[in-house]
Amino acid sequence: MPKNSKRDIYKPSTKKRPEYFGFMLTPSEQLKNVAASYVRITSYGKHTNHTALQVPDERIQLIFDFKTSDIENAVMVEGIRHTYGFLRRTGVLEQLKIKMRPGIFYSLFQRPAHFFTDRSMPLKAAIGQKASYFDTVFTAKTHTARLIIIERILKKLAQESPSIDSKVQQIVESIYISNGNISGSELCKQVGMGYRQFHDLFNKWIGASFKIFCNIVKFHQTRLDLRHLHGQSITAIALKNGYRDQAHLTSDFKKFHGLTPLQVRNRYASLFTTVLITPTTKKITIYHPD
Repeated sequence: MPKNSKRDIYKPSTKKRPEYFGFMLTPSEQLKNVAASYVRITSYGKHTNHTALQVPDERIQLIFDFKTSDIENAVMVEGIRHTYGFLRRTGVLEQLKIKMRPGIFYSLFQRPAHFFTDRSMPLKAAIGQKASYFDTVFTAKTHTARLIIIERILKKLAQESPSIDSKVQQIVESIYISNGNISGSELCKQVGMGYRQFHDLFNKWIGASFKIFCNIVKFHQTRLDLRHLHGQSITAIALKNGYRDQAHLTSDFKKFHGLTPLQVRNRYASLFTTVLITPTTKKITIYHPD
């Protein structure tokens, strides 16, 4: 057969698959008010090293590790980060991260969320015996089966738990509507609260200070704009999102991302961005329970 035959041209690729990648998954309709998204992280190879950039997220995360031999750390809770960091792991990686909507953690578990801000800790240490609800997740062998069990548990917890404080809901909605460009004094007037009471309530329910939360929301919106508004300059995008100038934007980006806005814009099309697992990802894999 000639060398340029279709069999030669279209033979299966022998290129090695990426060692590290994440899939964004949507929760079922019943749980969209509880979980913002699921993130599945999988790696291949017996002895591989994984390093992934983690940017701050305004949502608390539950992390299930299906490859760990440390049962106490099989389910972790990760608070809201103040700065970027790196996830480093050696060996095969199989995790599921649940990004919970703001206020949901306190609603489900009645444990103040600000005690583990900027760090991770075992879920049992954070919430006590309620962590045992998730033990059955590790009896499932497939990812689909695990998700079905997790959704069943979250639904049960949501039915048993009090609703999110109406003032907290109003505050969070106002922050999102303004893309983080709203003052604490303005929100205090909206919900009829004193400044100290407002900040104590926000910290307890959300797990970070009001200022940090707003800055992260604004950061993620700006990242989206850098990715999609190709015709606008970085200065124009900075002003659009409430930054004083490009220098102010650059300062925030270095703290939250470790890169300048220009570097972020230039690298969105590169392999580097495949390790960024954020709530702003547009292309997602839809999960439908069997």
